[in-house]
Amino acid sequence: MEPKRAKTLTPSQIRHLLRVTDATSRYPERDTLVLLLGFTCGMRVSEIAQLEVADVLLPSGRLREEVHLRGAITKGSKAR
Repeated sequence: MEPKRAKTLTPSQIRHLLRVTDATSRYPERDTLVLLLGFTCGMRVSEIAQLEVADVLLPSGRLREEVHLRGAITKGSKAR
């Protein structure tokens, strides 16, 4: 017997959620980013909350091509 898998949102549902967030959130840019990090990168809320600027930006201020999550912020303390 296969384990049950959680239902995932369809692309249409994700687009709708992003539109609603943009229209109703007090901080739409922040909230949209949190949603996109979760949906596209599979990051947990606790991982997103503990991100630091240096995890995402280079010293020059440009975005990093890849973000490596420090073990200190991931479930199981394993960097990824």
